[in-house]
Amino acid sequence: MTQKENTVFATSLLLDLLPKKTYTRLAELGGRVPIPRIFRRTAYDLFSRLYNINKGEIGGDLSDYECFDDFFTRKLPSGCRDIKTHESLFISPSDSQVVSVGKVSQGAMLQAKGMFYKAEDLLGSKKLADEFEGGDVLTLYLRPRDYHRVHFPVSGVVDEVCYIPGNRYPVIPAAVNSVKGLYRKNERVVTIQSSSLLGRVTTVMVAALGVGNVSLSWGANGPVYTGENVDFSGLENVEVDAGDELGIFHLGSSVIVLFQRDKIKLKSVDVGATVRIGDVLGERKT
Repeated sequence: MTQKENTVFATSLLLDLLPKKTYTRLAELGGRVPIPRIFRRTAYDLFSRLYNINKGEIGGDLSDYECFDDFFTRKLPSGCRDIKTHESLFISPSDSQVVSVGKVSQGAMLQAKGMFYKAEDLLGSKKLADEFEGGDVLTLYLRPRDYHRVHFPVSGVVDEVCYIPGNRYPVIPAAVNSVKGLYRKNERVVTIQSSSLLGRVTTVMVAALGVGNVSLSWGANGPVYTGENVDFSGLENVEVDAGDELGIFHLGSSVIVLFQRDKIKLKSVDVGATVRIGDVLGERKT
């Protein structure tokens, strides 16, 4: 094997052996430990400096966040983003880094350079995957510095919500470039919308190492925490606008958005580029 192949193999093996669920559980518990008010400002300021977080986009006073999870899942201050809700537009669902831009081709999707995985495996349904054959796909990575709430990328009706259990591999670039089929191996939530102008659109929230919970935000009775045997019926057949809050990652992870064939004209976005909530990434293909 080449040096690159040896590195990929070693990284993949190490991640396979990592006690991912145990680590995630510990991170979840640690994130909810109350921090004495006297230490909060120093702790969050240090984290902000470490990851270059824009302090102008932190609502309220740092000392108001009781625990790290509260700080990490904070809302943006009102008016912080210009979100366009026209039915013909596709907006970025998250503050994130672009990992890949491609299409579903013969059932396969791009994970990283030279590495593909099946849409059926990601979505948990061949019938659903077939709907998106030939369609555009965008994969986004939420870094530690990013705002960790995810929003609907288009306006329309939520048709279906599906939880798919799985592992919690990290989704940092080194892992994405090494672990075959990483996204389809991880725990995830699939949300399918019907848009009058853009057809069916699927948003997949992929959990990762350290993500102890994913919650969905648009239910009438408050947040719904995902998991097996959770009833999502109250979240379906609901009209939402682009920019409405879809869900929250309780640590970093990834979002994958899929469109049907010939429904969207994506703007030119480079892999590695930073996008923010509300950025227009595409429009109806005419």
